[in-house]
Amino acid sequence: MNKTFRWVMAATAGVILLSHVESPKTLAACYQEDANKAADTKTADDPITLASIRGLVMANELDKALADLKLASEAQPDQPWLSSARSLLASALQRSNRAAEAIELLQLTYEQTIQNSAVVNSLSVLYSTTTQLDALLRQAGKTSESDALFTRTLEALKAEQTAAGEANTNSPLLMNLYMWRSRSVTRQQAETWLSEELARVESLYKNSPDNTFAITAYLNALTAQTFPPFAAGTINEESFQHLVDVATAAMTKFPDSAPVFEAYSKSMTNVISNLMRDEPQRASEVLSQAKTLMTQAKEKLATPAIADRALQSLTSLESRIASALKQLAMIGTPAPALDALTWANGSPTSLPDLKGKVVLLDFWAVWCGPCIATFPHLQEWHDQYHSQGLEIIGVTRQYNYSWDDETKRAAKAEAEVALDDEMKMLEKFIQHHELRHATMVTPKESSMQRDYGVTGIPHAVLIDKNGLVRMIKVGSGPANAEALHKMIEQLLAE
Repeated sequence: MNKTFRWVMAATAGVILLSHVESPKTLAACYQEDANKAADTKTADDPITLASIRGLVMANELDKALADLKLASEAQPDQPWLSSARSLLASALQRSNRAAEAIELLQLTYEQTIQNSAVVNSLSVLYSTTTQLDALLRQAGKTSESDALFTRTLEALKAEQTAAGEANTNSPLLMNLYMWRSRSVTRQQAETWLSEELARVESLYKNSPDNTFAITAYLNALTAQTFPPFAAGTINEESFQHLVDVATAAMTKFPDSAPVFEAYSKSMTNVISNLMRDEPQRASEVLSQAKTLMTQAKEKLATPAIADRALQSLTSLESRIASALKQLAMIGTPAPALDALTWANGSPTSLPDLKGKVVLLDFWAVWCGPCIATFPHLQEWHDQYHSQGLEIIGVTRQYNYSWDDETKRAAKAEAEVALDDEMKMLEKFIQHHELRHATMVTPKESSMQRDYGVTGIPHAVLIDKNGLVRMIKVGSGPANAEALHKMIEQLLAE
């Protein structure tokens, strides 16, 4: 079932569904038909639960999941797990190119939730539903509906905060909503939102410095101000130290508070994650202090498992910091040798062969979305600078993928793919994406990725004319692209 439809929301409670002229039957009618069939075979010993819906989604039985969800919604429309089930199913429908049905499910949750905003946790559900629905509406080109959705949710959150008169569990949601929407507005508008919301939450904190809700909301707002989404990874140094100081003071003063502990853990994880690529030593120092405070607090928490999970998460960052330190140490040193099993879209070469040229190594994979997002930059740089001495080399591995001629995509194969067949896939993939540069495939036992400190992709390495590593950038995005572009021009001019 893949019907085209649209929603028209009534001014009063409820939602009215109108079918598109291309569809002879409304989605609601299809739901009812499927639900009737399911009701004929369902027994009292086979209840519908979030787990059963999840199982159907995992088995890709989406129509059955829709029918079961319809039955459960009609039987007990106030069941708290229904919103989670709709969100889960909406994600699966989106992946199956059934975005219209996903939008309808989420709009149902949205309407029910905004009309019952006094229910415990309802505003958290409203926020999460808004962000998921906003992404789908924008993807579908329905920006006016998205704008109206954002405004309506914003008004609901503001009204609740005004009525509360003091910080509560919902206080961080306004800043979270502004952070989400900052991706799709001008920087000036985003800066205004974040500054105004920080001022509001700071006032709550100063008026009630011992209110744990005020503390957690303030830490959340300071984190947003320190790492704004429009700054492309650049840290706001003015608020950085203030964030660390406030977070440390809160943990020292309230070591037995689970909300404060979780807010501290979240803010410090943000700090460490944003620092570790460009300032790994600084990130290591913050991590060490955080682990000390959190370990001390663990003994005073009523639920030590909270600390265990947070400490485990921090520990997982240590290896990434170690890799970042290794990458930093590589700057100015001879680049490790290339280790190629075979080549695609070009002839075999080595770094000694390329001496006198600027080399950009791009570690990537066919399944990596952020890697593919960098392709336009690679194409542009090859066209602009190859004749001036820039050599771009893609570096990838065997991932057991084959090419689907129908979808024009690489797909993970269940059976083992022979090297020759995977290379044919790679050639088609490269041709499809119009890449101009050569790509090497490393042997399975190769140490090249480890030698270059690769822990995440895309991983770009710039090597100068003398064979020395001059820059390493991990991840896609405008900040990394701009930094690489500038360094390419600088190295070519040397």
